[in-house]
Amino acid sequence: MDVLENVDMSKFKDWLQNSDGYDIVSAEFFTKMGFSKELMTRHTERHYSGEGKYGITTKGKPVEYVDGVYELPFLHDLASRLGADTSKADKLYGRGSSYRALVAATLKTLEVE
Repeated sequence: MDVLENVDMSKFKDWLQNSDGYDIVSAEFFTKMGFSKELMTRHTERHYSGEGKYGITTKGKPVEYVDGVYELPFLHDLASRLGADTSKADKLYGRGSSYRALVAATLKTLEVE
């Protein structure tokens, strides 16, 4: 569980339970939570905006792109590193459904410790 060694578990669980998996979040958000800069660098990507529902906004205004951590793949990586059973999430097609399954699997794994 080295990945969570310095993480504020209260903040981590709060993020898990109050996020929807659709957001692109700054790496700083996670480093302030206690995740390593190295891990966040690996998960930080440039995400380009599209049209309509594929558009990215910052503070309510459309932007061309944003650099950040996309919550869904980040949580999938964390769940895998923690040994959580991701099989249910891996079978789902919707991002929200997959994210909720990953949250449940991650929280279940954390309760075991």
